[in-house]
Amino acid sequence: MAALKIGSKEFERRYRAEAKELLGLASGLSDRPTSEEIHDLRVATRRIQVMRRLLPRSVRASQTSRRFDLLLKSVLKRTSQLRDLDTLMATLDDHRASLPGTLLVRLQNQRSDAAAGAKAVCEVLAGSPPPEIDGSEINGKKISRRLRKRARKHGQAAAELLPSILEDESKVAELHSLRLEVKKLR
Repeated sequence: MAALKIGSKEFERRYRAEAKELLGLASGLSDRPTSEEIHDLRVATRRIQVMRRLLPRSVRASQTSRRFDLLLKSVLKRTSQLRDLDTLMATLDDHRASLPGTLLVRLQNQRSDAAAGAKAVCEVLAGSPPPEIDGSEINGKKISRRLRKRARKHGQAAAELLPSILEDESKVAELHSLRLEVKKLR
């Protein structure tokens, strides 16, 4: 895992670029966001969260920083129902003819409500740019070490889950856990 190295300047540059992308997605979110827009927003949010977890505790401890982290959590929470509904509706599309029309209308209404909540939290996020980080407070070696530690942790967890799933693919809970670990590792 020695290849996972990042310098403080590179980290700071990447953080700013990822934050800019997140704010762009949040401010540009339409009233009726597509499933791709929601997916991109969630991915950008998780990337910033991972980067923020790698920062020194002293940087993360400020009130502004903690408030921003709570806002990121709120974005994921508000968009999770929307993402679930998008996935459900995409799955049901193959069976549209055999489903009652009221079910699809109800799901569309739920999606509209969830989209309104996501839009509201994204407006707050767009008005609350992430706290600036000072490159002098960042130690590239420590961030690289934290990054390797996280990669090792999630890689080991995925490796431990894999054999039991390969033996019996009906272990849905374990498969879901594996999916989450691999997503975190990625």
